[in-house]
Parts: sequence; structure tokens; C-alpha cells
Amino acid sequence: MPWLIEGEVALATAGFLVLGCLGVRVYRDVVRLSRALDSGARRLSLAAGALEAAAEPLARATGESLRSREAGAESAADIGSVPLS
Repeated sequence: MPWLIEGEVALATAGFLVLGCLGVRVYRDVVRLSRALDSGARRLSLAAGALEAAAEPLARATGESLRSREAGAESAADIGSVPLS
């Protein structure tokens, strides 16, 4: 029966080795995933900065256009108004 105990120890050792190898694989995949997430976050940050820089002139031009339209509408309203007295 001593060979049975040796067999059980050998199987337990093999099981621990398999668990260790799987743990190393999981660790490597987690490191790879975290690097990919970091890279994606950096690219998104750069794209957001570029979008903000590109949108600023457009927003400024739109604001100026709206202000000029409002000024034109106010002056047209003043011209059409007739004093009551």
C-alpha cells in the first residue's frame, strides 16, 4: 500500500503544478489586458483633446453668427415698432 500513498502525493503535486501554471497564465493575461486598457485610455484622451481643439473654432464661429442674428432681429424689431404717443 505504500505505492498508493506515493501515487496520491504525486497526483496532488501534479495538481498543484497545473494550478500554478494556470495562475501564471491568468497573471500574464491580466497584465496584457491592463496594458491594452491603458493604451486605449491614452488614445481616447488624445482623441478627446483633438476633438476639443477642432470644435473650439466652430463653436466660436457659431456663437458669433448667433449673436449677429440676434442683433439683426433686435434692430428689425426696433424699426417695425411705432410709438403710441
